[in-house]
Amino acid sequence: METQRTELDELVIVQHPIGIALERLELSEGALRETNEAALLKLMRNIKLNGQIQPLHIREEGEKRVVFSGRKLLTALTRLGYTHGWAVMYGGISKEKALILSIELSESEFLPDWVGFARTIKELAMAVPIDELEKALPFAREEIRDLIALARKDWKELTSQKPTTSQQGAFF
Repeated sequence: METQRTELDELVIVQHPIGIALERLELSEGALRETNEAALLKLMRNIKLNGQIQPLHIREEGEKRVVFSGRKLLTALTRLGYTHGWAVMYGGISKEKALILSIELSESEFLPDWVGFARTIKELAMAVPIDELEKALPFAREEIRDLIALARKDWKELTSQKPTTSQQGAFF
């Protein structure tokens, strides 16, 4: 049985890990999460003991080298005074494909910030059909739609309202 290939199924050409000057790297626009200081310090201690174990994941954007996964790692290496690190280069893949790879590479790190993650999925859904996202992400269509709905809520308004007696203790 032959499966149909989609645009997101096209092969991502990955070069072997490369050494790279950290000063040449930029963080992708709209990095997915803020760096938690405690987690950053823990990573820095680990790098002091063991060196850089995992690579930065970068893509080419014209002449720029953009880190699309590894924000905390890049920050830790820079703070520790490293001038070079190692990375996996994904060539000139699109921002959307890089975002999907970033989600796959660090899925468990989104757990503390589901609203931020939902906003990222909503942004992706504006550029990539849901059928494509369902094939590329570890979520069913209904879960993707739920995340998009979650991102559409006005969380500032909801959290600033004082709950009524019947709403106290309820999640929504």
